[in-house]
Parts: sequence; structure tokens; C-alpha cells
Amino acid sequence: ETEKIYITKWKDIKDLAQQRDHNIQTLVNRNKYLFNDSKASLVWLKFHDQYFLESLVKVFGYVEDKDLLKWVLDRNLNEEEFDKILFTKTCDNTFIFHKEIFEVMLKADANDKKKYLMFLSGHRPKIEESNFGDETKINALYCYYSTKLSESLDSSFYYSFFPRLDEEKFEEEFKKNNYYNLPDFKNLYENARYGGIGLP
Repeated sequence: ETEKIYITKWKDIKDLAQQRDHNIQTLVNRNKYLFNDSKASLVWLKFHDQYFLESLVKVFGYVEDKDLLKWVLDRNLNEEEFDKILFTKTCDNTFIFHKEIFEVMLKADANDKKKYLMFLSGHRPKIEESNFGDETKINALYCYYSTKLSESLDSSFYYSFFPRLDEEKFEEEFKKNNYYNLPDFKNLYENARYGGIGLP
């Protein structure tokens, strides 16, 4: 009774036909991409439905399509959004680390690799509402794959990551979890934490 409510009638919408056509195109292209892996629909969605594509990766943790993942990565290489690509928290409070993002980085050219490493060396994952084990695992995998990426570029970034996890409590957690079943984790960890130039 105290506020006016305005109702828009379809007959008053001047571009109703265009809106209807856009809605149909959006629905068709989403379905063709999701269920038929249509590359043409992916291209259409990149131009007309960026929010949907980013949500697939950042909200639902879909990382199987490397073309989509590279596109989302390059749009979200910043402090506010990167962690949404890096890991996903499921409904049962399980953290899933997306190593696929590093697979995309590894296939990039040297210039892109350097751009990624510059960002990774200054970034620290922010894991909210997690326990010590979850937080350590995400940081350990982050350092592991970042170091592997730097190894592929043969750069001084090699010593930028594992020294962050130099405390004894981290090493104990790694051992307890069998170095996350990565056969070269232990060697890489030991090599990369003591090298480089810095404080003793």
C-alpha cells in the first residue's frame, strides 16, 4: 500500500522479438556446448554469455575443456578471482585442487608462461573455512605445480615457492599424506626449498 509497483507488459517491450531470439540462441548454444561439445557454440558463448562460461569453471569446478579453461584463466589472472579457478569446495566441505590449470599453463608459449609465473610468485592462495590439512595440501600442490612450471621455463622462479613451506609442521604433514602420491614431490620440495639467493 505504500509503494508503487510497475508492471511491464510484453506488448510494451519494443525489442521483444530480439530478446526472445537471444534467449533461444543462449539456451540452444548452452545445451549444444554442454551435451554435444560444440566448438562453434563455445565461440558463440564467449561473445554472448561470458558469465555462464566463467561459472562453469569458477562455481562448478568444470576443468575438462582446456580451451575453456585457458580462456577463463586469462580473464581471471588476478588476486580476487584466481582462487576460484585454482580449487573448488564441494557441498560436503571437500576441497578439490585443479591441477588442470597448471597443465594449461605448461602448454602455453614462453611469454604466457612468464606472465603466469610472475603472477603465481606474488600470489598466495586464500583458503577460507579450512583445517590445517586442507590448507597445507592446497598450498603444497600450488608450490609443487608452480615449481614444475618454472622448471619448464628454466627460470629463477624455481626457488620462489617451496621456501614458503619451510616449517617442520609442513614437512610432517607431507610425510603423513605420503607426499600427496606425487613420486617426485619429496625431491622437488627438498631441492627448491634450500636453493636460490636469499636469507639463510
